[in-house]
Amino acid sequence: MIKKIWGNICEYPWISGVIGVGLLFILGIFVTYGVTLGPLSHKHGAWSSFGSMLSGVFTLFGTTATIATLLFLSAQFKEQQKVTAKQIEALTFEQYKNHRSLFITRLEEISDLYAGQIKFRNPDYLYNKFFPRNNSSFCEFKLSSEYENKDLIQIYSSFDKLINLFQGKLDDYEVLDIVGYVDGISDWLQINYIYECRDGDVLFADCHLGINIYSLDSSISRLFTIFNDLLFFSGASRIKPLEYLDSDERVRFGFLKFYSRASARMEPYVVFNDDDLRSIHKVYVLVKEIHLMDYGVLNLLEWHLDAIFKSHSTLSAIYNKELLESLVKDNIKEIEVVLKNKPDVKEMEKIEEVLSILQGMSYKFFNAKLSQLRFKSGLPGGKGFINK
Repeated sequence: MIKKIWGNICEYPWISGVIGVGLLFILGIFVTYGVTLGPLSHKHGAWSSFGSMLSGVFTLFGTTATIATLLFLSAQFKEQQKVTAKQIEALTFEQYKNHRSLFITRLEEISDLYAGQIKFRNPDYLYNKFFPRNNSSFCEFKLSSEYENKDLIQIYSSFDKLINLFQGKLDDYEVLDIVGYVDGISDWLQINYIYECRDGDVLFADCHLGINIYSLDSSISRLFTIFNDLLFFSGASRIKPLEYLDSDERVRFGFLKFYSRASARMEPYVVFNDDDLRSIHKVYVLVKEIHLMDYGVLNLLEWHLDAIFKSHSTLSAIYNKELLESLVKDNIKEIEVVLKNKPDVKEMEKIEEVLSILQGMSYKFFNAKLSQLRFKSGLPGGKGFINK
């Protein structure tokens, strides 16, 4: 009991001091009264004066007790405020931790949605881009309209510029700008592309940039889908995605033409896993350019190539070498007939270039067959010459 009282005194020294001073003051009054008036009196007037003194003393005691009570309640309230503040801090930290964990889990789900072909290299950094004010003592679940998030303003601007570029003329420089913005948006979203290189993938320094010239729809829509998913998580409005890029001949031709250049290792460059694809790609672009000037020429070749370059999946026809050889031979004959019967045809130089490329492919097929025959027969000069 004594320890408990002493503990309370130590916990609230100011309150204990006020009470102590009040009690000492009252005791001093009693002592002074006794010393001044002497021993107990049998007179009525003395007891009347003593009663008046007691009334004043107890009034003073009541005042002291009231002050002490108010001080005690004030101290208790401050202690309760501290406890409440600590509870709020703990709750805020738990909310922040859970919110950040849920955001990172959502990134993992997005990665799984794309069969692990993409990876978010720094989820915490991306979380801070969407919620820059969140920390262990503050957590908001929606993007604040009162706070100017410069990172989000930047990425919104990049998407707007990307949309405008696809709606423009799409010359060589604009194609490069599109590739640059796609790379910039991917970098902002902390996306690494970790799948094997496919035909048509655009690379820079041997790193994926997240765009394939034969599958623009899936490449561009992936960025819009991921960003819109994170905007939904953040409580913000989604942006309208770009659609039907693969069916937009102007867009497709712009990319195909730009990446039909002779330099195979220009930066950024396109992956051609087969040299025949590179050759046919260039032929396709030349045929499209020829048709802009003379629609009635090389119709059969254009029809064949349209079927091959319809989508990324139809490119597999390039790897059917028998079919490709037949296509090349048939169209060499068609071009030779055109050059013989229409000496004044427009775009003559381009037609001759197409013929030269196809003849080069035909010569390559012939050499491949010849090498194969030598290998089987064991004749000198074949890679599989059999020593008997």
